[in-house]
Amino acid sequence: MKTPLATLALAALAIAASAPTAAETVAEFYKGKTVDLIVGASPGGGYDIYGRAVARYWGKHIPGNPAVVVRNMPGAAGMTMLRHTAKAAPRNGLVVGTGFPLAILKPLMDKRDDYLPTSFSFIGSANQESRTCVAMKNQPVKTFDDAFTTEMVMGGNAPGGAPHDTPIMLNNILGTKFKLVAGYPGTQEIALAVSRGEVGGICGFGWTSLMSQQPQWVTQNQVNLLVQIAMEPYPALTKLGVPMIWNWVKTEEQRRVLEFLMAEQVFGRPFLGPPDIPADRLAALRESFMATMKDPEFLAEAAKIGIEVDPVTGEKFEALIKRVASSPRDIIDKAVNALKRP
Repeated sequence: MKTPLATLALAALAIAASAPTAAETVAEFYKGKTVDLIVGASPGGGYDIYGRAVARYWGKHIPGNPAVVVRNMPGAAGMTMLRHTAKAAPRNGLVVGTGFPLAILKPLMDKRDDYLPTSFSFIGSANQESRTCVAMKNQPVKTFDDAFTTEMVMGGNAPGGAPHDTPIMLNNILGTKFKLVAGYPGTQEIALAVSRGEVGGICGFGWTSLMSQQPQWVTQNQVNLLVQIAMEPYPALTKLGVPMIWNWVKTEEQRRVLEFLMAEQVFGRPFLGPPDIPADRLAALRESFMATMKDPEFLAEAAKIGIEVDPVTGEKFEALIKRVASSPRDIIDKAVNALKRP
């Protein structure tokens, strides 16, 4: 016959056995693991420089302190990385990506189903980008006004990359006369082509990329900075007297199409994950990313290597993508046409 004490003990064991196992915490999940940070651009370019700088400090802010390891996956101006992230990468928070921001919207613009732009897990952006057109001093184009009357050769990468799309966009919308020589892997290789005299400059060069890769072009007055291509004036470029693109916009349609194409600059250095990352892990990735953006050691390194940090939260990033993706189809179609070479 069982004693009351034995009966109570058996009952307690039965309750314990039937109770659900405690959920794994975010820290427990990430402890001892590695997060792959996939850069959708070639080594040495602006996105690679940002990605590697963030990777060096991000892990210490993620619960469980995983290692963050960079892998490069260039191709199709960032779309190769996004296709992998959307369709092949595990959706558990161990893979994140960074690369060309416009590539996120390309399926919407091309009416293709490579990936759904709004489906990613948006983590944040390290910077809000301002771009410029750079012409070497020996080129006949000295000001942006000159670009409307004088042809100039600009180096570019692949469709979807800013150095490829920007001169085409400006030609089609505003009427500039840039001649594009495309096919370079990234800005690092275009800059080398500039130094060899193969092309005269780069149009769509991110200011932060310019100052991290080729700062002597500016500090030693080797180039003319023709125009600011951004939603709002950028203090450093304004201080140098570089005019805003809006000075040459003549119609409301031009403005709306440019705003659609330039909205991605607000998330100029985007970090995102595959769709459906568990909510608690996505929240941890977002929080740890913003903590990294405030990390004194990260900021000291950023200053040392010449990259600027002006972070955007994952929530703002996600909201902007959804707003841009809901643009009227006629504006999207005009934006698509504005990126087509004649």
